[in-house]
Amino acid sequence: MTNLCLFCGGDPSDSDHRQHCDGRQGQIEAEDDLRGMVHRDDPVTALEAAALIARHRTKLQDYVLQAFADHGPMTDAELEALPEFRSYGPSTLRKRRSELYQMREIVAVGERRNDRNCRMLVWDRVLDVALSQEDEWRKR
Repeated sequence: MTNLCLFCGGDPSDSDHRQHCDGRQGQIEAEDDLRGMVHRDDPVTALEAAALIARHRTKLQDYVLQAFADHGPMTDAELEALPEFRSYGPSTLRKRRSELYQMREIVAVGERRNDRNCRMLVWDRVLDVALSQEDEWRKR
């Protein structure tokens, strides 16, 4: 069994491997897929862990997704203010929302200003956005 290169997925024992792999392509591509979950200089183990997490939703991610289904589009601050998340810290909820974005479960649908007049992105479930766009299309 051949060990695959962690960076490009090729066979590192191939004679031309060094010509096509600079040791970063696969990591850079994976970082693009896992934006917000890893940093450029994180070790490969962090990248592997992020990829594993990205494949499975946790219960808290399910609760966050359900909150969008129940309450509609909202900002991170609005999400954090919901009574069902009172016991969670803001960074915990923002991270779960970020993971759902990475998983393409939610998307940014606009902006709102918060009570400090700062712009914040408004998020919604991908399914709700798709249904809304379909409704608009049918009205034409």
